[in-house]
Amino acid sequence: MIKYIEAYHRLGWAIHFLRPKSKIPIENGWSKGPRKTLESLKSGYRDGYNIGVRLGAASKVGEGFLSAVDVDIKSTDAAHVAEVEEALRRLDVPADAPTVMSGRGGGSKHIYVIVPNPLKGMLLMRSPELVRVYMPSVAPNRRERAEISVEDLKAGIRLRAAWEISFMGEGQQVVLPPSVHPDTLKRYKWSKPFKNLKAAFWVPPKSAMVSPEVARDESGAKFKVVPVDLYGSTLSDNIISQLVDGDGVVDRSSALFGVAIAMRKSGFSEDEILSALTDQRNFLGSVAFDHTGSKDRARAAEWVRRFTLRKAKKAASSADDFDDGGGPVVIDEAKNEALINSDLEDDWKNKLTRKKSGGVERTFENILLILSNCNGPKPFIAYNDFEHNLYWLRDMPMLEVENTPRKIEEVDFIRVRYYLSSKWKMEVKESSDIIPALERLAHRNSFHPVREFLKGLVWDGKPRIDTWLKDYLGASGPDDYLKLVSSKFLLAMVARVMVPGIKFDTILILEGAQGVGKSTCGRILAGEEWFADTHLEIGRGSEKNMAMFGKWVYELGELAAFKTAKSIETLKQFLSSPVDHLRVPYGRRYADFKRQLVFIGTTNQTNYLNDTTGNRRFWPVKVSGALNHKKFEDIRHQLLAEAYFRWCVGNERLWLTKEEDKIADKIRNSRMEFDDIHRAVGEFFKGEVGEKLNEFTLRDFVDLIPELDGIKRDRYMSIKMADSLRRLGYHQKTVRVKGIPCKRWVKKE
Repeated sequence: MIKYIEAYHRLGWAIHFLRPKSKIPIENGWSKGPRKTLESLKSGYRDGYNIGVRLGAASKVGEGFLSAVDVDIKSTDAAHVAEVEEALRRLDVPADAPTVMSGRGGGSKHIYVIVPNPLKGMLLMRSPELVRVYMPSVAPNRRERAEISVEDLKAGIRLRAAWEISFMGEGQQVVLPPSVHPDTLKRYKWSKPFKNLKAAFWVPPKSAMVSPEVARDESGAKFKVVPVDLYGSTLSDNIISQLVDGDGVVDRSSALFGVAIAMRKSGFSEDEILSALTDQRNFLGSVAFDHTGSKDRARAAEWVRRFTLRKAKKAASSADDFDDGGGPVVIDEAKNEALINSDLEDDWKNKLTRKKSGGVERTFENILLILSNCNGPKPFIAYNDFEHNLYWLRDMPMLEVENTPRKIEEVDFIRVRYYLSSKWKMEVKESSDIIPALERLAHRNSFHPVREFLKGLVWDGKPRIDTWLKDYLGASGPDDYLKLVSSKFLLAMVARVMVPGIKFDTILILEGAQGVGKSTCGRILAGEEWFADTHLEIGRGSEKNMAMFGKWVYELGELAAFKTAKSIETLKQFLSSPVDHLRVPYGRRYADFKRQLVFIGTTNQTNYLNDTTGNRRFWPVKVSGALNHKKFEDIRHQLLAEAYFRWCVGNERLWLTKEEDKIADKIRNSRMEFDDIHRAVGEFFKGEVGEKLNEFTLRDFVDLIPELDGIKRDRYMSIKMADSLRRLGYHQKTVRVKGIPCKRWVKKE
């Protein structure tokens, strides 16, 4: 990577670093300040970082400035690809300009151009058609939640324009090779190197520019309605979702103010901010029209300028007025929050419904408003989608909440109740008022720690997951079997958190002597926080099983406890269930929770399977005293990074085919337990009577074996007898006896 950094720096480019497998810069101030020196870049680089370049004035190349034409093709339709090529021809984009193929694939690319003056970015052309694409790093918007199934949303499916072409310039960045794309995990690659600067010289044709509309109100105030490229900017996905779709918006005026500050920080001009905030296609674009009671866009823009932009200007640490060349300003967060609190406090209090006496009514909406704003509008609570728990995000002095971020405790509900009672004279109940209100607010800020952990991993490209059981746990057995079990178990770990409840009804069983560290393997693989081995009440629906919340790998201890037919059947049903019916955290009701964990079993026995009908759920693996826990722990991130990569690429099964299952059956059969019933049946067929017996019912067969007289004839005995006969090569067949169909056991031919 260092050689790329050196080459880009020699060209005069302003390089900065991005998070691994991400487009997000490492430093907050990447868009400001002088170009970094080569020495500072080398000393600041860390393995896995992506590389970005700041376009415009910071990257002066010869007599011009570096910019880019971003060609984003999200469709695989050949007709759409042809449309893009025709659009590029009409835009007269230099055919020989240096080009990078995006990690997204499908023909997406960045065409690097040199422009005579730093120009701001703009959307040039876009397809009117929407297509479904895989973009798990982007939160779904309101339309996507309405039109796409929950399963597809969780799998990362989103709706986007089939293609779009944008000009990227001043205040924007582009990801450079050999960075890794955040969604496809593929590397960006040069298809045409940066050699001929003259071939890259280009000025966007006037035909591609959108002529600005001038809006004017009766007072003479005016502004230019200009195109605004939100998605090509440095605005966060959350800010864009608030503006466009209203995601997470409680108070529209407050949200409008926050979006205005964010747009200013991202370098948008006043006309761009006014254009976006008065575009009624956006969720927040109607706020100003509602306040003015007018359909006139210029009046709406003047309202935004007077009551939103001026407040945003006060929140900025810079005293400079808004202008096109000013660049992003630095926001003093403490000053910003104080300003928001003071300016908006009266606004939300006026929305509280009150009694005739003037007191605040005990309504759910009032509780939401108070809790959302009592310590400022900044998000303060979130929902952990893995643990199914609520988390405080920041201290809440009004509620006496400290030492955050942390999980909400029962005593916190008492604190909230006391605050509402003492401050607002509202007598509320925890179960019907406080908990539902906090849950509603928390679900607006859901997060999933394991998914975030997986997305932050960077795979080094070296294959390991097919052999990790053998390489790091000292597993012994046929290589083809170990390869199957090794890869599919890790893929199942990833699949279960990416698509909760996905079918995976198999348990990996680690066999080995006492003290070799079998349990330690599961603990290392999942991580201390996401591993558990406490006792589960399997099949009883006990509240103890809430221990599965927030666990990625759960160890079921010694399998010797599952000996009876009833316990074996219960275990099979437990492993097969994709959901668990458990008590809701903080509540008294029960609900179904899709499983996000996998199971590991441990045993020091060599023969412990005793039911051939359910053995497919077990993957036995013998591990030795050669376990290298330190080496295993060091390589854990790479194992999970590779598994996540392969899962994202797709085409990975979590189950075995019939042919693969035959390989596994050989291993399982070698772990079968031989009890008194099996031994008695085997001895019988070695005798004279048994050798001549060709066809029989199970009831008649039991009477022929005296050794079974002392054993209770119940369902368990029937299962064991049938199991023994199958092992010896018999199967059931329907035959006719006096014209009546009956089932008989016969020897397989």
